[in-house]
Amino acid sequence: EQGYFIQDDWKVRRNLTFNLGLRWDIYGSPHEKNGLQGNLDQIEAISVSSKINNLAVGPTSQFYPTDYNNIAPRFGFAWDIKGDGKTALRGNYGIFYDRSIGATINTVDGNTPGFSQVSNVRPNTSGTTDVRLSDNIAAPSASGAPVLVLPATRSTSMVVYDAHLKTGYVEQYGLSIQHAVVRNTILEVGFLVERCKKLFINLNLPQSPAHPNFLTPS
Repeated sequence: EQGYFIQDDWKVRRNLTFNLGLRWDIYGSPHEKNGLQGNLDQIEAISVSSKINNLAVGPTSQFYPTDYNNIAPRFGFAWDIKGDGKTALRGNYGIFYDRSIGATINTVDGNTPGFSQVSNVRPNTSGTTDVRLSDNIAAPSASGAPVLVLPATRSTSMVVYDAHLKTGYVEQYGLSIQHAVVRNTILEVGFLVERCKKLFINLNLPQSPAHPNFLTPS
């Protein structure tokens, strides 16, 4: 993750100042250090209308390409309208990019066959045994090989990133006017707008029918 920015204040007149800035964020694509991560082999073809029933999990170096277009301009101004220090007009505009949070990455990793598996050992479930840790409980058996070719029976689910994922961002802009009514009393009226684009969303795609003719009378 990297971030670079420049910013400066430009005093155009005695009663007018501009705040100008530009930021570039590079968040990169989540990847496992040793390349031990997987993804669907036909990830590029998956959509809300695709009907694919032969998906397989294979190794990959990254979940999605790194987005290098995260250019975020910042602009603001302060104008003392009459130049007497009593009435000021202020405005601002900026773009703020959103990074991929750890919970999202862990959800994808944890729901990829082969990345993690769990073996549960419950020696006392019969109700007639009293096995203690001091009895040298046998180690659990190793899990079997993961199923990398997903069956078309809806018995396996998987969470994946969009293969063309772009960095989400928020546009923020506002305007306010401030006036000194009397000594030690200021009246301010303003508005602030936020517009979100390309933010993360959890989309549950429709599954392909396990039995295409299940509605056809026999």
